[in-house]
Amino acid sequence: MANKPYVGDVGTIIEADMGAEEDLTMCNSLCLYVKKPNGLLVTWTSTIVTTTTFHTIINSGDFNIKGIYKANPWGKFPGWEGRGETFEFEVFEAFK
Repeated sequence: MANKPYVGDVGTIIEADMGAEEDLTMCNSLCLYVKKPNGLLVTWTSTIVTTTTFHTIINSGDFNIKGIYKANPWGKFPGWEGRGETFEFEVFEAFK
């Protein structure tokens, strides 16, 4: 992700490392559940990059509100599906 994402940005990459204990090679489906600053819940598609990291590319309209976004990675593995640890990031107004 850019060091400082702004409202209206497109193509920003959010990359998350799940840590050495997590192996994404068996993951059948992966996404980010995101709670925007206004409380709206959305789902963003994610792509596995390495055995422990994935990324999500921001599309038009994803960063449409300034403030703190909360995200949960969600994955489906053989025998288990669920959320990873919540993380937060801030999206800024232009020129801030």
